[in-house]
Amino acid sequence: QAADSEVPHWAKQMEIFILEDMDELESAKILIGGLLQSGQISDAHEIRFLEERLKDMEVKAKSR
Repeated sequence: QAADSEVPHWAKQMEIFILEDMDELESAKILIGGLLQSGQISDAHEIRFLEERLKDMEVKAKSR
């Protein structure tokens, strides 16, 4: 099993996308928030992408 630091960010994000597809928006939002808050992601484009996904999920969750 790979150590957490060895797992590429795209692989960590796959869980988020799967949760979103399963309509588990709260779980996906928590994972995105954790990734952003942890400082593990340093690429500005990736941070912006995740922030946008988080905003989109919040809008989607409110529209239910």
